[in-house]
Order: sequence, then structure tokens, then C-alpha cells
Amino acid sequence: MRTSIPAIVIAAITLALVSAVGGAASSDTTISGGALAQAIRLTPVDEAALFQRINLPPKLDDAPEVSGKSYTVKSPYWPKVLPGNGKDRPAASDEAAYYPEGGFVRASQGGKDAWIVLDLRQRAILDRYVSLGEKHLISADPSQLDILRDAAATGDDVGVTAGARNFGATEAGKLWTALEGVNPRSFPAPGGAPATPDAGMPADATWITFLLPEGRDARLLYVPGADVLVDYVAQQYYPVPKNLLTLALGADGASGSAAVASVAVPQEKPPGSHAWWFIMLGGGVVLIAAALFLGRSWAKRKAEA
Repeated sequence: MRTSIPAIVIAAITLALVSAVGGAASSDTTISGGALAQAIRLTPVDEAALFQRINLPPKLDDAPEVSGKSYTVKSPYWPKVLPGNGKDRPAASDEAAYYPEGGFVRASQGGKDAWIVLDLRQRAILDRYVSLGEKHLISADPSQLDILRDAAATGDDVGVTAGARNFGATEAGKLWTALEGVNPRSFPAPGGAPATPDAGMPADATWITFLLPEGRDARLLYVPGADVLVDYVAQQYYPVPKNLLTLALGADGASGSAAVASVAVPQEKPPGSHAWWFIMLGGGVVLIAAALFLGRSWAKRKAEA
């Protein structure tokens, strides 16, 4: 018998190959309105962070009292957290009004208002775009480095580490100065920069981590041999000045320095013994057999009665 590969599988494989070899990833979330001169697209990293939350945003029974400016946030996030049931409740529209004062969101579901509340981390993401956009510091489609660099320049406390080495305020300032005017380019990156983060990395590559005030971080891989920073989420890379970390950290930032070497995350052994798997499986078989035996015995007694 002849088997065929489903079209959806072929499409998924093709998409994975395209993502691996080139083409910047794009976000589907934009914010506009208020005093913003244009709609601004969130970076893929920030969009992913907006979507990540342990539970769904609380839905309010009654409309809250809102004040201040509102902004239109167009995003697949709203239909995700206010889904339809396929019967009497349609999915929410992908456009919603966001009120920074209070963090309220007025979504539209079946022509009716549906009010939800964002948490502090989600609000910080959107508020950063509002602040930078209204100051005309970012374009309609900023890069992740644009957001980080301009946030630090306007007073956000953006912490920086390379490997296990924390940057002081002066060192971070030197790094931002070295990164001025650096713009992204689409993959593939120059030789020496791996195409995926799980590929074999050069020995001198290290992750530079930027810790944002809301408690989340963004990571870019620095590859000294290729003089690039790599953003794997956006599938972009940034050509940077030679010896970037040395410009900021001096000798500690030199290629191959233990101070900025990538830190291996220790893997703990799973608790317990593998023997428990055999005990649990064996116990399961015994319980199933007992259930079958009792069921047959009960049926036999019922038939005899």
C-alpha cells in the first residue's frame, strides 16, 4: 500500500527549514493610538513575553472606571485568552483597547465588551513601547536591541551580564556606547555564528543577558570570532565592533576569558530510583488483572442468580 505524507507535515518541515536558514521572524502584535505617530510592532521576544503568563488574565464581570489615554493593541493574544466555544460565544476580536492607568483591556467578543486586566509584567512591556514611541525614539518596527538600548538611555534600570560577569553602571554605559548605531540583519549570520542555539557553539561564544525592570530578561549570543550578536527568536544578527566585551569590561571581556565564559546549568539527577517504574508498572498490571477477574466473577454470579 502506498502512503503519502500529509501536506501539513510537509508545510511544517518547510517552515522549519526556512526559519533555520534565513528570513527574520516577525511579531503579530502592534500598538497604536494615543500620542503615537504610527503603529509600532512588538519584537518577537517581547510578543512572546506578553503571551507568557501562568494563568489567564482575570475577566471582569462589570466594566471598570477607566481614565487616561487608551491605545489600540492588535494581537492574536486576545482571541487566545477569550476563545470562542464554537456555539453561542464567538472568539474575541484581535483588536482591543488598552488603558495603561490600571492595566485594563476592553476587548470585543461577539459585538460585546469583554474586560480583562493585565499583570504588571505585561503592562511594563506595552508601557515601554508607549513611552519610547511617544518620544519618537523607536521606529514602526524596532529591533530588540533598539528597545533595550533606548530603554536604558531613558532611565530604565537594565542590568547586563555576560556569562557570570555582572556589568557595573560604567561598564554597561560603555557597552551601550559601543552598540550605538548597530542595526540588525537577517540570517544567515557570518561564519562562526551557529544557525540555531542548540547547534555546536564556538568555544568563545557567550550569552549576554539583559535583565529588565519587570523581572524578565532578553538574551543575545555574542560570537567574538564573527563579531556578531545573534537574536535567535527574531532570526537576526547584529554586526558589532571588534572585541565588543573588551571595550566594556577590559581584560575580563577578552575572548576566552573565564570571567565571561558561558555558564553551564547544572542538571540534577531525578529523585528516586528507576526501580519505582517497574514497581508502578507491575502494580498497574496487577490492578487491571484484578479488576477483570472481579468483573467476570460478578457477571458469572449474576447469570447464575
